[in-house]
Amino acid sequence: MRLARRTPLWFDLLLLIVARFRSSSTVSPLVQMTASSRPNHGDDDPRMRALQLYLLNKMDIKARPRAGAGRPVTVPHRLRALYQQLLESASGATPAAARPTWNSARAFYPKIEWSALQFNLNSLPTDTEVLEGAELSLLLVTSSLNRTQSEDEGSPAQLLVRAYELVRNHTVLVDAVRLRCAGASADRPSLVNLDMGSSVRRWLRTANRSGSVRVAVSGAGSCRATAWQRRQGGYPVLTVFTSDSRSPNRRARRGAVHHQQHPAQPAVNGAPHKERRPAAGRNHAKPSSSSAHGRRHKHKTYRRRQLCQRHQLYVDFESVGWNDWIVAPPGYDAYYCQGDCPFPLNDHMNATNHAIVQTLVHSVNPGAAPKSCCVPTELSPISMLYLDEYDKVVLKTYQDMVVESCGCR
Repeated sequence: MRLARRTPLWFDLLLLIVARFRSSSTVSPLVQMTASSRPNHGDDDPRMRALQLYLLNKMDIKARPRAGAGRPVTVPHRLRALYQQLLESASGATPAAARPTWNSARAFYPKIEWSALQFNLNSLPTDTEVLEGAELSLLLVTSSLNRTQSEDEGSPAQLLVRAYELVRNHTVLVDAVRLRCAGASADRPSLVNLDMGSSVRRWLRTANRSGSVRVAVSGAGSCRATAWQRRQGGYPVLTVFTSDSRSPNRRARRGAVHHQQHPAQPAVNGAPHKERRPAAGRNHAKPSSSSAHGRRHKHKTYRRRQLCQRHQLYVDFESVGWNDWIVAPPGYDAYYCQGDCPFPLNDHMNATNHAIVQTLVHSVNPGAAPKSCCVPTELSPISMLYLDEYDKVVLKTYQDMVVESCGCR
């Protein structure tokens, strides 16, 4: 797998955690606190501000969101469902061909005027992201009071959904589609997702964007679209999917979410370096064969733990004071690579031919070339739900966040 040229975000988060420990001498950053009692986490420290600005830039956020203390964050139902789908995709339940090309999703709620929905899209980061698609989610219900004769004869009720672009206070029809309300009833609403990519794409191409996309929903008969729990993240909602324009590979490489639960035990080859080889005393009696065998076994175990391998590293967003605007996950297992790359390099050390040659040259002439280094050889992404500077929940996938394997390079 080809490694990204940009510094992985997990490494930057690790730097921020280290700086947090150094800047705080009285309060541990891992202490559990409520949003109302949490300190400013070093916002007055110029070094911390510089680090936070650097990380926010990596996350394409212009300024740190200022979530209200103790205020609950409402995650749109559609984004929550997409986040769950990404979790299942990471577990291998979704075929690779079916995984999304987008890495960001934002939900927009409309201003409702009679049967028209008006969506303000001004907060879309059109300068740094490319549109991949959009969908309108409507909740359909039927009522027996408004049934038509055709419905009584067996034909399902229909809705006409028309998308308009607002140009200089005039509406221009962009798209229209008819929906059949089959399966919907008064007590069992039916959720439909309509493709709105062409409407949003046309809005993005307009030179003088008004910032709004207007959708009119009309029908004759028992079917209608209903608003459901809009203040609790319900429907109707317009979800816009984008990808980073600067990314050379806009297709997700390996699913979307990985290792987002904090395990009780380290992963394979993730034990820290805790064992020390006991010093041999001068006046000790000659060891028996069994004790000598035990020491050799401990020595081999110690050597194995000193070789290049993956180690446990859990990044806790509360420890850096970001859990008030990062909704999910609360943290993730980033892991890190550490260990020796001795000569000769064995097959299990995942070394390249260049690393093998470099190690050979170093063993003959240490001044000619340095030893090969223990580095990540495979990285996977995670997905996050967070608040942006517009106080809007964003679902975004970040590449190269989790170390999957290590090797000598």
